[in-house]
Amino acid sequence: MTSACRRPGQSGVEYALRTSGWGVAEYRCATIGLGFAALGFVDGYLEKHTSIRDIAAGSVICREAGLSVHARGAYHTGGQTIFAGTVELSTVAGRHLALD
Repeated sequence: MTSACRRPGQSGVEYALRTSGWGVAEYRCATIGLGFAALGFVDGYLEKHTSIRDIAAGSVICREAGLSVHARGAYHTGGQTIFAGTVELSTVAGRHLALD
């Protein structure tokens, strides 16, 4: 039986995703994560503190693949946050992220 308590260091969005039935993997590579999302291998990708050069093409490809895409932040290195995912995933993650 899995504990329904949030673990120390676990973000609210990770907890919400896990308790809603999603698995969470950490790629830490926006290019690979966004590519997997666009191909349908995963339901979505979320990363904070990434760079515009790492997400520019992937965000367009994900949008063209029909995913919900939200990116925001400054253009300096590590200043961007990206979310790309299915509508269902966006519904759960959006409660914990300021998705525009």
